[in-house]
Amino acid sequence: MGDEATNGFAVVRPPGHHADSDSANGFCIFNNAAQAAEAAFNFGADRILIVDLDVHHGQGTQRIFYDDKRVLYFSIHRFENAKFWPHLAESNFDHIGEGAGVGYTANVPLNETGCGDADYLAILWNVLMPLATQFDPHFVIVSAGFDSCQHDPVGGMSLSSDGYSHLIYQLKSLAQGKMLMILEGGYNHEVSAQTAQRCLRVLLGSSPFSLSLSQKAKESTIASCLSTISVLRNFWPCFDFYKIKSTPRTSQWDIYNPRCFTSIPLEEERKNTENIDQEKLEKVQLKEATHKPAQTLIYYDAENYLHADSSECDHPERPARTESIIAKLRSSQILEKCVEKQNERLATAAELELAHERPLIERVRRTKNMSYEELRQEESRLDSIFLTNDTFDVAARAAGASLQARIIFFELIGR
Repeated sequence: MGDEATNGFAVVRPPGHHADSDSANGFCIFNNAAQAAEAAFNFGADRILIVDLDVHHGQGTQRIFYDDKRVLYFSIHRFENAKFWPHLAESNFDHIGEGAGVGYTANVPLNETGCGDADYLAILWNVLMPLATQFDPHFVIVSAGFDSCQHDPVGGMSLSSDGYSHLIYQLKSLAQGKMLMILEGGYNHEVSAQTAQRCLRVLLGSSPFSLSLSQKAKESTIASCLSTISVLRNFWPCFDFYKIKSTPRTSQWDIYNPRCFTSIPLEEERKNTENIDQEKLEKVQLKEATHKPAQTLIYYDAENYLHADSSECDHPERPARTESIIAKLRSSQILEKCVEKQNERLATAAELELAHERPLIERVRRTKNMSYEELRQEESRLDSIFLTNDTFDVAARAAGASLQARIIFFELIGR
C-alpha cells in the first residue's frame, strides 16, 4: 500500500481539533489530527507540521502537543482579542509552547472579520512558509476547516475557495508532498464542497487557479504577523531580518513593539452557534475544475449519519456536511481519479490513548448503551456535544481514517 498515494484527504466527521487529551469539546469527540500525528511517529516520522486553517482556534491540538518539539502547530484563526469562540487567552500570539516545546506553537490571531485571500497569503509568505521551511517536516497534516471561507454563516471571513487551494498548493511543497488533509469545520455546505474540490485537484497535481487580489492585507493582519514573529524570532533564525524590539540590526522601517490584549466576554455575553438553513445561504458559482491524474486517497465513512442531533435538523455539525463534499467531488468527476476508501476501521483503545486520556475514551464508549434520557443528561455536562448510541463508533472511525496516514509513511521510511 506504500505506493498507493503520496497524500490524502479524510472527509470525516465529527471534527477533532477542539478535543484535548481528556475532554470532548466544540462538536469534537476525538482529535483526528493528533491521532494521525501519533501514528506517524510510530512509523518513523521525527517532525510533523500541523497547520490549522479552521476559523476557530484548535485549542485541543495545541494542548496535546504544547510541550512537544516534534510537532510544530501553526494556527490561523479568528480571535478578535478573545471575543470569538473559544474565548481563550491561549489562542493569542504569545502562547508559543512550554518546556521542550517552546517555540513550536505559532498562533496568528485575526482580530477583524472579513479577512480574505490577501490576508491569508500575507501570513503564508511572511510567517508560515519561512517557519515551516526551517522546521523541515517529514509529514504535513492540515486541519482543513472550511468555515474560514467566504459565505460561511459562522466564520465571518472572506477567504475564497481558490485562495484556500493556494495555501494547500504551497504546503504541498514541504515533506516531499506527503500531506494529509482532515476535515474540521465548514457550515455552508456548497462552499465547503467547492473548496474541497479545489483542494483535491491540487492534491491530484494540478496548479491552483489564479487569484485576483483587489485588496491589500488588513493592518490588523500585518500587526498579528509581526506579533507572532516577535515572540518566535529568538527560536527561529528565519525571522532575523525583521526589525522588532531588542534587535541590534538597522533598518528602513520602524521597530515594531507587539501588544498582547484580550477581552474575554462574560458567560452571558457569549453566543452559541445557531441552527443553519442551507437554503438561505448565498450560492457560489466557480469555474469548472480541471485536473491531471495522480494518486490521492479519499477516506469517507458512509455511516457517519448515525452521529446526528435528532432534535435539531439544522444543527451546523450534521451529516450533510460530508455528504455534500462527496457529492460535489463525484459530480465533478474528480473522485474517480482518487483512490476512494470507505472507511470501516475503528481506532483501537490503545491508539486512542496515544492522544487522549482513558477516562474520556471510556466516558464516550459508555454512551453506546445509554438510554435516550441518559444521553441527554450526558450532553448537558459537555460543551457543544450531542450524543447518540453510535457516536463512539463514528468518532472512532473518524480517528481510524486519520490513522491511515501511516500508509503514506511506508514510502517515507522505505517499508
